[in-house]
Amino acid sequence: MLKFKKTIAILLALVMVLSLAACKSGDGKETPTNAPTGEASNPVTPGNTDNTAKKRTKDIYIGTWWVQHYDSADDELEDSPDWVVNQDKEGDDEITKAANKVNRDQMEARFANVKTIENRYGLKFYWTNLTYAGVKESINTSILAGSPDCDIYLTDAGMAIPAQMNGLCTDLKTILPADHDLFTDQTVMTYLDLGDGRACILRRQGGMNNTHPLSFNMQLLEEYNLEDPRDLWNRGEWTWDKFNEYMQVLTQDTDGDGQIDQYGFCGWDSDLFEELMLSNGANIAATPTEGLSSPAMGEVLQQVYDMYNVYNVCVPVSYEEDANDVRTRYRNGNIGFWMGDVWISQTNGSDYDWDGTLGYTLPFDIAYCHWPVGPSGNKDTDPQLNDVGGELYIIPAGVEDPLTVYNVLYDMWNWYELDTVKRDDPATFNWWINATGKTDEMRQANWKIQQEIMAKTTVDLWNSIGVNYDLWSLMNGTVTPAQFQEMHKQEVQDALDATFGK
Repeated sequence: MLKFKKTIAILLALVMVLSLAACKSGDGKETPTNAPTGEASNPVTPGNTDNTAKKRTKDIYIGTWWVQHYDSADDELEDSPDWVVNQDKEGDDEITKAANKVNRDQMEARFANVKTIENRYGLKFYWTNLTYAGVKESINTSILAGSPDCDIYLTDAGMAIPAQMNGLCTDLKTILPADHDLFTDQTVMTYLDLGDGRACILRRQGGMNNTHPLSFNMQLLEEYNLEDPRDLWNRGEWTWDKFNEYMQVLTQDTDGDGQIDQYGFCGWDSDLFEELMLSNGANIAATPTEGLSSPAMGEVLQQVYDMYNVYNVCVPVSYEEDANDVRTRYRNGNIGFWMGDVWISQTNGSDYDWDGTLGYTLPFDIAYCHWPVGPSGNKDTDPQLNDVGGELYIIPAGVEDPLTVYNVLYDMWNWYELDTVKRDDPATFNWWINATGKTDEMRQANWKIQQEIMAKTTVDLWNSIGVNYDLWSLMNGTVTPAQFQEMHKQEVQDALDATFGK
């Protein structure tokens, strides 16, 4: 299971702003209204539970917020745009061709699996694009009314956790045996443990998410004889104090004109704020009681304040700037540290010509490392990723025959028939690995950091509960850390209280 630190019962029934989108339309696919009937065969994988005594033959609909493939509406492999994307192209290198081949093989398996599921259960299933707001609307209206529009919903933590806490999800512990794969090996899927004894929120195994590692200009650190932060981390010496020391060394007026033109750090306000929180073992909204006023959060706020107003090691930015312009400013070569991600490396251009088609490569190497540990942090136990996004799934309370619904979802994800080598072929992570560096050594080192961060997650919906934190005033020195806490702590608590009906 995925167990989140200190998470008991979290958050927010967000205000619905769009009208309900029907679960049987909205994604541009033709979805037949009459499902086939037939005998549901006995389960063939350990994840299935025999439900032949109660046969459901009505179509299953999965509410999502983007068009997905494959399902019963797809007639051929080409119905997915990804099939075309994964065809070999002129100029592709052997690594790219290998990744294309693996991706095509997986798509063929998923496409064939649709018919297998239809024949096994005597029904069809459809992804249905409701839009993001439409999914929230449907969860908070149709399920509450006792008649869910969809049989499964793709959600994020901000939708799924309040749904579970308010009894809107099926508790799978009530329909599955204790020795089920979901509760034992968890080969195909796992669930979020919120500490209430229920298993409602599902996540499929495999794949990769953005991990927000701290990145640094390797050559710039070498120029100033600064030891590799990854080595310091391994020895337990990569701390905020050392980070501050490094940033001050790197912040320089390199041309002697009296103006700073090289900085220790550049980043977007909320990115830095969240990563410092994680690295100090702090949280704002991970429990029903606000954590903003805690001493650990006071240390986080002080670190942000000092970086911008005491040490003056950060590139001056304002909220009026484009966030992605700020996030990619390191490309000028005059920034020591920044929050990295593979998607950032591919934003507004590309850092490295990793597939032979981009025609652009940075003149320096980007290295990923862990964020330094704060005074209240713990290198070994603190989470390193606030996983509030991602793909989480719920089966709503009140759905007809939830066991069949679950089995269909399990089988849909288990297109690889429990052969995890087929699912986790390294070639499928081609982009995650190769887009981060020029050499295989750099790529593999950065991939290792991403995997380590992915292994230590938490959920803190501090930035998803409708509170507008005035981080810019903290960064420009017009409010102190203590004033910031006083400004927002009641606002955060009120949002939490509203969630739990206090």
